[in-house]
Amino acid sequence: MLYRLKFAQTANHQLVKEKINLVDEDGNIVKTIDIDFDIDEKTKAFNKANNAIIAAEQVLKEDVSEAAQEQYGNAIIAILNVIFGEAGANEVLAFYENRYIEMSEELLPFIANVFIPEMRKRSEEKQKKLAEKYVNTR
Repeated sequence: MLYRLKFAQTANHQLVKEKINLVDEDGNIVKTIDIDFDIDEKTKAFNKANNAIIAAEQVLKEDVSEAAQEQYGNAIIAILNVIFGEAGANEVLAFYENRYIEMSEELLPFIANVFIPEMRKRSEEKQKKLAEKYVNTR
């Protein structure tokens, strides 16, 4: 079955709000997941979870055991927990019912095109403000 993911974004200075619609093959919205996240809070957790994925991928290059696959799966779940919250991540996992490739194909564009750019944008804004404060205090 082909499922599509749709999203709409609104943001203010402190909080980014997202709506993820999990859509069935007929275009019917099966579930809407509301996501509210503060980029400052999510950046550290995202980087930690992303580093766990990188480490798990390195392990999988040399070891395809069940334990190595479980380590990778746990790292993916950690990323989902950071982005969607634990309840939202569980809803996403339940929706895709072990269709991990399909889930990745549909969620990666959201992560790559919405979450990460917003995280980078907020981080750059914060760095710029800190630099301005430093220059203004000299």
